[in-house]
Amino acid sequence: MSHQIRTPLNIVHGFSQILRDDSDMIPDDEKQQIAETMYVQTNALDYMVSKLLTASLIESHQSISTDDTAYCNQLAREAIDNANSLIKHTIDIHLESHVPDIQSVKTNSHHLQIVITELLFNALHFTKEGHVTMRIDATDDNILFTIEDTGPGIPSDKTDFIFEKFTKIDMFTEGLGLGLFLCQRVVQLLGGTLKLDSQYTDGNRFVLELPNPGNIRALHDLRHP
Repeated sequence: MSHQIRTPLNIVHGFSQILRDDSDMIPDDEKQQIAETMYVQTNALDYMVSKLLTASLIESHQSISTDDTAYCNQLAREAIDNANSLIKHTIDIHLESHVPDIQSVKTNSHHLQIVITELLFNALHFTKEGHVTMRIDATDDNILFTIEDTGPGIPSDKTDFIFEKFTKIDMFTEGLGLGLFLCQRVVQLLGGTLKLDSQYTDGNRFVLELPNPGNIRALHDLRHP
C-alpha cells in the first residue's frame, strides 16, 4: 500500500523539481506533457486516499444515508469524466443510456459515483483495444448500470474471491486491491447488488443493480398521464 501511494507522489515530486530548476530549458510541448502527467498522478493519489477513507467509513458504519436524488445519466457522465482524469488511456468510454435524463434514483450520490468511477477506471486500466461501454437500463423495480469491456477478463478460477479485501489478480499491477471490495460493500449498503457476469467471455462485465420501485412508477405515470 505504501508503494502504491508513494509512486504517484514521487512522480509529482520529481517533475516539480524539474520545473523548478530547469524550467527555462524545457520546450513548451514537454512542459505540457509534464503538467498532464502531474495532473493524472495527483488525481490518482487523491482517489487512492478517498478509497482508503471510504474503506474506513464502511468498516465503522453499518449504513449509508440514501437521501439523495441522483439523475442517472448525469451521474454516469460525471463518473466517466472522473475515470478519464485518473488514467492515460487509448480507449474511449461509450455511454448507452436507455433511460431519459429525468430518470433518477434515491441513493447516496457521492458513494454511488465512487463505485461507478472505480468500475470504469478498472475497465480503462486493463483494456488496450476494443471497447469500454456503460449501459443504463430500468426495469419495473430497478435501475441497472452495466460496465463492460474487452480486456483480458478475470480467470474463472479467481472469480470467487475478486470482491475480497486487498485482493489483486496480478500482484505486480498497480492498485491497492480495495476497489472491487469497496464497490460491492458500498452497493450492498445502498440496498443493491454488484455482480460479475460470468456469461460474458469477451472481457469483464459488471452489473450494478439498485432498487427503485417508487421512481419507476412515478416516471411511468409522468409519461402516461
